[in-house]
Amino acid sequence: MLDLPAISYASATRPRLGRGVLRGRRPNDDEPCDGAAEAEARQAQARARHAEATRSDFELGHDIRAGLMDARDSQLHALRQIVCYVLVRHYRELIAYGAGWTDPERQQPVGDTGRHEPRQVDAIIDAEMQRALVDPDPLRGIAQLTARLGAAFVLDPAGVTRTKALGTDRMARKLHDELPGGDSALRVAAWEFMRPMLSPALVALNRDAFVVDQHVQTTVDLDGHRAASDLDELGLGDEPDAEAA
Repeated sequence: MLDLPAISYASATRPRLGRGVLRGRRPNDDEPCDGAAEAEARQAQARARHAEATRSDFELGHDIRAGLMDARDSQLHALRQIVCYVLVRHYRELIAYGAGWTDPERQQPVGDTGRHEPRQVDAIIDAEMQRALVDPDPLRGIAQLTARLGAAFVLDPAGVTRTKALGTDRMARKLHDELPGGDSALRVAAWEFMRPMLSPALVALNRDAFVVDQHVQTTVDLDGHRAASDLDELGLGDEPDAEAA
């Protein structure tokens, strides 16, 4: 029978260590280092990409400033399309309202009454867009459409029906919401643009709604209150004697 060395229970149950552990490191010690290096490389790449994009954006700003100094005809026509489509997107019904009540070509007869009212909104907008886009002068094309929008705010309401789709009952709120009262820059610009195209009657009708009088009006007679006065006029009288008191 062979003589076996005595083996304790602790040594028998102790897990065996690999060679890497015996040499002072674990088998996966290199993995965290590799992950950190990859993360740092990704961050460096992101910083470089950001710097490149920033330079590109600044160069774009420089090119825009230079390009606008001498815009091409194709750019001006494209500008006209952009502005007109934006106007229609935001002010579709107001443009139809202004054009429908000012241009007989945008109206249709109402039965056999002899009266005429605006056509459907889509029909009016299509016609107005066509007129604006075919004008040889892009700026004038923009002005054509803007004038129809501006007309919505300076119409004589007595010539407009109340209850139709483009009637005053329905459009009054939209007009107020899009161009509220007060001395706003947009309101001033709208009046400056439309004023030369208005008849004297329409100027008188709309002036108070667009032109804000900066002078405060009052019914108090300020000159009378500010006039010089002496003690006699104030009716203060003499002070009573101490003995009489």
